[in-house]
Amino acid sequence: MVCVDVETSGLNAWGSRVIEYGAVDDADAHFECLVRQTVPVSRRITEITGISNEMLVERGVAPEHAAREFLQFIGPSPVLLCAHNAGFDALHIAMELRRVGLEPPVATWLDSMAAFQMTHPDAPRSRLADMARKVLGASGFVTSHRAHDDARVVRDCLAALAPGGAHELYERVEAASWPRGGVL
Repeated sequence: MVCVDVETSGLNAWGSRVIEYGAVDDADAHFECLVRQTVPVSRRITEITGISNEMLVERGVAPEHAAREFLQFIGPSPVLLCAHNAGFDALHIAMELRRVGLEPPVATWLDSMAAFQMTHPDAPRSRLADMARKVLGASGFVTSHRAHDDARVVRDCLAALAPGGAHELYERVEAASWPRGGVL
């Protein structure tokens, strides 16, 4: 299992690009990488993430290099990938990989938001910070809107929601989901 998050230059996968990859696996290995892009980062995205165009120029790597490193970190297909609001990350990652000539991994996606709603049926659809506050308590998380930090919080929340592991939680979420297939 690998928990992932991406920060993007905008919200539309067709017009924005991945500007940061973050991932944490269940063995506590970490991956984080800023990505130098030709699409400028909007002021709003900089306000949310703290990632500026200058930061990407100075510390970012080429999109092709970042994508290859990300794929190497998550490992060979098939893989269980976890994210909060996983549809957003799955689509942006797939689009970014295709833009640089790479195939997205064969992956099963576990959405921590769906898992949280299943285990807390009275909770509204929630942001990652709301879920973390409920699951981990007030001091158990960092809300930086940075990819690595968010991936770590997803991993910690899933561990708290599923003492039997993410694969068991995936089976429970899948059994409760309709229709089958896609991002859970």
